[in-house]
Amino acid sequence: MTRVLAKMRTLAPSVVKFVDIYKSSGAPGSRLAAIAMMQMEPRIADIDWLKERFSSEQPFVFYHAALALQNAANILQTTEDKRRLRQAARQGLQAVKGFSRGPDANTVGVLENLISSLPE
Repeated sequence: MTRVLAKMRTLAPSVVKFVDIYKSSGAPGSRLAAIAMMQMEPRIADIDWLKERFSSEQPFVFYHAALALQNAANILQTTEDKRRLRQAARQGLQAVKGFSRGPDANTVGVLENLISSLPE
Protein backbone atom coordinates (compact mmCIF):
# COMPACT_ATOMS: atom_id res chain seq x y z
CA MET A 1 0.00 0.00 0.00
CA THR A 2 2.88 2.37 0.71
CA ARG A 3 4.09 2.07 -2.90
CA VAL A 4 0.60 2.84 -4.17
CA LEU A 5 0.40 5.90 -1.93
CA ALA A 6 3.82 7.07 -3.10
CA LYS A 7 2.59 6.89 -6.70
CA MET A 8 -0.55 8.78 -5.71
CA ARG A 9 1.63 11.53 -4.23
CA THR A 10 3.56 11.92 -7.47
CA LEU A 11 0.30 12.35 -9.37
CA ALA A 12 -1.27 14.63 -6.75
CA PRO A 13 -0.22 18.00 -8.22
CA SER A 14 -1.84 17.20 -11.54
CA VAL A 15 -5.21 16.18 -10.05
CA VAL A 16 -5.46 18.25 -6.87
CA LYS A 17 -8.21 20.37 -8.43
CA PHE A 18 -10.42 17.26 -8.14
CA VAL A 19 -9.71 16.65 -4.45
CA ASP A 20 -13.31 17.32 -3.41
CA ILE A 21 -14.55 14.61 -5.78
CA TYR A 22 -12.08 12.14 -4.31
CA LYS A 23 -13.03 13.15 -0.76
CA SER A 24 -16.70 12.43 -1.35
CA SER A 25 -16.13 9.07 -3.00
CA GLY A 26 -17.47 5.88 -1.48
CA ALA A 27 -14.31 4.07 -2.56
CA PRO A 28 -11.55 3.82 0.08
CA GLY A 29 -8.87 4.10 -2.62
CA SER A 30 -10.28 7.40 -3.82
CA ARG A 31 -10.31 8.78 -0.28
CA LEU A 32 -6.71 7.64 0.12
CA ALA A 33 -5.89 9.49 -3.10
CA ALA A 34 -7.48 12.61 -1.58
CA ILE A 35 -5.22 12.22 1.45
CA ALA A 36 -2.18 11.88 -0.83
CA MET A 37 -3.21 15.15 -2.49
CA MET A 38 -3.58 16.82 0.90
CA GLN A 39 -0.13 15.63 1.93
CA MET A 40 1.34 17.32 -1.11
CA GLU A 41 -0.86 20.42 -1.21
CA PRO A 42 -2.50 20.92 2.19
CA ARG A 43 -5.51 23.18 2.59
CA ILE A 44 -7.00 24.55 5.77
CA ALA A 45 -10.46 23.63 4.46
CA ASP A 46 -9.57 19.92 4.69
CA ILE A 47 -8.74 19.80 8.40
CA ASP A 48 -12.17 18.62 9.55
CA TRP A 49 -12.41 16.00 6.81
CA LEU A 50 -9.00 14.64 7.78
CA LYS A 51 -10.05 14.53 11.43
CA GLU A 52 -13.01 12.35 10.48
CA ARG A 53 -10.71 9.78 8.85
CA PHE A 54 -9.57 8.65 12.32
CA SER A 55 -13.10 7.47 13.06
CA SER A 56 -14.07 6.01 9.72
CA GLU A 57 -11.01 4.49 8.05
CA GLN A 58 -8.38 1.83 8.71
CA PRO A 59 -5.02 2.29 10.54
CA PHE A 60 -2.99 2.73 7.35
CA VAL A 61 -5.15 5.72 6.52
CA PHE A 62 -4.86 7.06 10.10
CA TYR A 63 -1.13 7.48 9.71
CA HIS A 64 -1.36 9.21 6.35
CA ALA A 65 -4.17 11.48 7.53
CA ALA A 66 -1.91 12.42 10.47
CA LEU A 67 0.89 13.27 8.02
CA ALA A 68 -1.50 15.40 5.99
CA LEU A 69 -2.47 17.29 9.17
CA GLN A 70 1.21 17.73 9.97
CA ASN A 71 1.82 19.19 6.52
CA ALA A 72 -1.16 21.51 6.96
CA ALA A 73 0.58 22.99 10.01
CA ASN A 74 3.22 24.38 7.66
CA ILE A 75 0.74 26.58 5.80
CA LEU A 76 -1.26 27.95 8.73
CA GLN A 77 -1.13 31.70 9.14
CA THR A 78 -3.44 32.55 12.02
CA THR A 79 -3.48 31.47 15.63
CA GLU A 80 -7.13 30.51 15.18
CA ASP A 81 -6.25 28.09 12.36
CA LYS A 82 -3.44 26.62 14.45
CA ARG A 83 -5.82 26.07 17.37
CA ARG A 84 -8.33 24.46 15.04
CA LEU A 85 -5.66 22.10 13.75
CA ARG A 86 -4.53 21.31 17.29
CA GLN A 87 -8.10 20.43 18.26
CA ALA A 88 -8.45 18.21 15.20
CA ALA A 89 -5.20 16.44 16.10
CA ARG A 90 -6.41 15.94 19.68
CA GLN A 91 -9.68 14.44 18.51
CA GLY A 92 -7.83 12.27 16.03
CA LEU A 93 -5.47 11.07 18.75
CA GLN A 94 -8.39 10.20 21.00
CA ALA A 95 -10.00 8.19 18.20
CA VAL A 96 -6.73 6.41 17.36
CA LYS A 97 -6.10 5.51 21.00
CA GLY A 98 -9.63 4.12 21.22
CA PHE A 99 -9.24 1.96 18.11
CA SER A 100 -10.34 -1.60 18.90
CA ARG A 101 -7.09 -3.19 17.67
CA GLY A 102 -4.94 -0.77 19.63
CA PRO A 103 -3.27 2.46 18.57
CA ASP A 104 -0.57 2.63 15.93
CA ALA A 105 2.57 4.02 17.59
CA ASN A 106 3.62 5.97 14.47
CA THR A 107 0.26 7.69 14.16
CA VAL A 108 0.22 8.48 17.87
CA GLY A 109 3.72 9.95 17.59
CA VAL A 110 2.84 12.20 14.65
CA LEU A 111 -0.32 13.47 16.35
CA GLU A 112 1.36 14.01 19.73
CA ASN A 113 4.21 15.95 18.10
CA LEU A 114 1.72 18.02 16.16
CA ILE A 115 -0.30 18.81 19.28
CA SER A 116 2.80 19.85 21.22
CA SER A 117 3.96 22.13 18.40
CA LEU A 118 0.76 24.17 18.15
CA PRO A 119 -0.64 26.83 20.53
CA GLU A 120 -3.48 26.01 22.89
